[in-house]
Amino acid sequence: MDILIQRRVMVLEYFNMSISEEGELSTLPLLIRNYTPNYGKLPTFLRRLGQNVLSFHPTLYPPPTRPLSSFFAICAEMTSRSTGSLKNHVSNPSSKN
Repeated sequence: MDILIQRRVMVLEYFNMSISEEGELSTLPLLIRNYTPNYGKLPTFLRRLGQNVLSFHPTLYPPPTRPLSSFFAICAEMTSRSTGSLKNHVSNPSSKN
C-alpha cells in the first residue's frame, strides 16, 4: 500500500482512485453503471495494483489495467444472484434496463 500512497496523485489521475496520505481509500472508479464490485477482492486488487504501479512509467508503458479489470470482473455467482438486469445488460449492452 505504501507505493500507492507515494504515487496517489498518479493513481488518482489514471484510475480515479483517491487515496489519502494516511492510506485511506475514499473513491473507486465507476466502470460499469449500477454495478458494485465484490469488495472481498479489494485487498488482492490493491496489492496487485501496487505491484503494477511500482513498475509503471507513463511515458514508457500503458497504465496497469489488469488488476482493475480483475477487480471489476462480473463473476457468474454474482449474476446468478442478481435480478437479471445486470446479466441482460452484459449480454445486450444496448438494452435499456
